[in-house]
Amino acid sequence: MQDRELSVCQRREKKMLGYIILCWSTVLSALVDQFVLIPWLWGMRGWFPILVLIVPPTTFFLIKDSHLKVK
Repeated sequence: MQDRELSVCQRREKKMLGYIILCWSTVLSALVDQFVLIPWLWGMRGWFPILVLIVPPTTFFLIKDSHLKVK
């Protein structure tokens, strides 16, 4: 189904779903960084947010055309 065929309410719900996907990709990548990668890489000096800098921008570019169109 194309965006032209969707009602205003359906487009709004699709856009909200895109925001939810984007927010959860940020939260989950931060949790994996904090509780999985940091203990695994404990010998390294300092903390560098590895996944938080990779996953959310990638997710944004994957869903921006299908879910986050401004119309």
